[in-house]
Amino acid sequence: MEKLHSKQFIIRFMVVGILLVSLFCLFLSKYEMRITEFDTSTCIRLTEEDGAVYQMIYAAKGYNNFKRKIIVETSGYAYIAGKETNDVGIHVLLTNLRTGVTYKMPTFMGTRPDITEAAGDGINYDNCAFQSGVYTKDESFMNDRFAISILYETGDEKYIIETDAFLE
Repeated sequence: MEKLHSKQFIIRFMVVGILLVSLFCLFLSKYEMRITEFDTSTCIRLTEEDGAVYQMIYAAKGYNNFKRKIIVETSGYAYIAGKETNDVGIHVLLTNLRTGVTYKMPTFMGTRPDITEAAGDGINYDNCAFQSGVYTKDESFMNDRFAISILYETGDEKYIIETDAFLE
């Protein structure tokens, strides 16, 4: 009887382990966790004059406790005035000013109901928050200057919101 209980325990333990690994793999496939090159040629460029609204806080180029280099950590919000944010994707972009290559950073989105309230125009901007961070051991990212912009995707349209932020 005791052997039967220990076999059942082992089987349950293995099933739970397999489920946890499967969920973790599903999570990783949904959220891209690495910096990738991004082609900006099909994107529409926007500035604040075009109705782009954003606020971004960022910290750049340092070291964390694990001795990995921090390229940039960002958080903030972005939306296009008059367009709801129900079905948008937001990513932070870094453009290397020496090479011209643009990189899309892994970015997590969140909700900010206070932004909808502050806008006061009756449009839902709740899903406009983002947070991103890139850590690397690659020295090449530490030596160049980068422009920071925001990729704003809604439906088939891709917008790049130009910011005045740079990594030195």
